[in-house]
Amino acid sequence: MEAASKGHTDCAKELLSSGAVVDLADKDGWTPLLWAAYGGHTDCAKELLSSGAVVDLANKGGLTPLMEAASKGHTDCAKELLSSGAVVDLANKGGWTPLLWAAYGGHTDCAKELLSSGAVVDLANKVSI
Repeated sequence: MEAASKGHTDCAKELLSSGAVVDLADKDGWTPLLWAAYGGHTDCAKELLSSGAVVDLANKGGLTPLMEAASKGHTDCAKELLSSGAVVDLANKGGWTPLLWAAYGGHTDCAKELLSSGAVVDLANKVSI
């Protein structure tokens, strides 16, 4: 998790080749892939995905790696997750989709990428903001 959160791809690769569990989560459900997406560490996310990380595995709050990448405007990381099969309109427990996260953060390029990947533009969340 530490290697992924810092974007240390070579270190993550070495740990994985030594038997580290790719989807091991902390007490809040955060996995290495979630941390890599949160930090926008595309190369590290790619390495985790190629090692079998589950692309849509959410934390206890229901946030997926794609939601994390979108909320921070990490477009390249979002592209990698989408190309690895991330569900573009998967919503968290509050009804927030990756597109809503990107729009809320003002991340136009990321929103464009999500839309070009088939995101539904008028899905409404279940929570008032």
